[in-house]
Formats: sequence, structure tokens, C-alpha cells
Amino acid sequence: MDTISIKIGGKIQEIRSNKGITQEDLAIRIGITRVSLVHIEQGKQVTKISRIYDIAIALDVELYDLIPDKEWYISNRGKKLRKVITYEVCE
Repeated sequence: MDTISIKIGGKIQEIRSNKGITQEDLAIRIGITRVSLVHIEQGKQVTKISRIYDIAIALDVELYDLIPDKEWYISNRGKKLRKVITYEVCE
């Protein structure tokens, strides 16, 4: 498991729980299984930036809210983040 995946997953789980949204409900909102969401929250599944964006919309937060602390990102210059998140070409 990669540290950034764990941190992003933890933020998703924290925000989801604070909003009183179940894993099942969030999974349905974004079109994945609950098991896939569990793996994302635990940092066991690498996910595309588009999926993280869908999660942000479903949780009614900004995409940035799901990314770990700004200082960590700056100190690593985004290298690990780019390695973990698969970017998609916009259609």
C-alpha cells in the first residue's frame, strides 16, 4: 500500500463518516461496489482522479479536500500523488 493512497482513503472515510453517509450509499452514488469503496478507503486500491472527483461530488466537497495536507504535497512535489493517481485524457 502506498502512503498517499492511505491518506486519500482516510480523508474519504473521515468526510463520509462525518456526513453520516454509509459506505453502501456512497458506493451507489458513484457507481462502484461497497467492497471497492472499502479498498479505496483503506488505501488498497489505486483509483483514477476521475473517481476521486466523483467521490468529492458525492460527498459535496472540493476535490482538494480529499487530497492530503498541502505541506506534504509540496514537500514531495506531487511525485507520489502522480504515481498513484492515474490521469485520464478528457474527452
